Amino acid sequence: MPGLEMVSFPPFHLDRSGQLRCGEEERFLRPKTLAVLHHLVTHAGQMVSKDELLTAAWPEVTVSEAVLVVCVNELRQALGDDPRQPHFIETVHRRGYRFIASLTAAAPPVQSPESKVQSPKISLVSIVVGREADLAQLQQ
Repeated sequence: MPGLEMVSFPPFHLDRSGQLRCGEEERFLRPKTLAVLHHLVTHAGQMVSKDELLTAAWPEVTVSEAVLVVCVNELRQALGDDPRQPHFIETVHRRGYRFIASLTAAAPPVQSPESKVQSPKISLVSIVVGREADLAQLQQ
């Protein structure tokens, strides 16, 4: 995803920081699973060999293809994808995988100023006791 802050493949959004979202819901992925997804998305439409994915996600480490299979299965579960009728990740039998969904660049979701101010206020008030005056002054 060079140069993109966020990429969208409806109903999902994937950003540079490694968040996969479906609407407002974040889908948590292990770091290596996320690395596999990033590599597939970066090479969308192209067949990516198993060796290339292993090198991309596990540089300078020797691992078996079994870890890749586990990561792809985790991705399919997170995306709700069926390997028999894929919408996102297609298996190229014995060779690799292909990201087949249409991608669009998307702007990151914008939070309203009120939501940025209110969220910390609520959490700070619940954590800090007896410092209400200081908190009020900081928020002004």
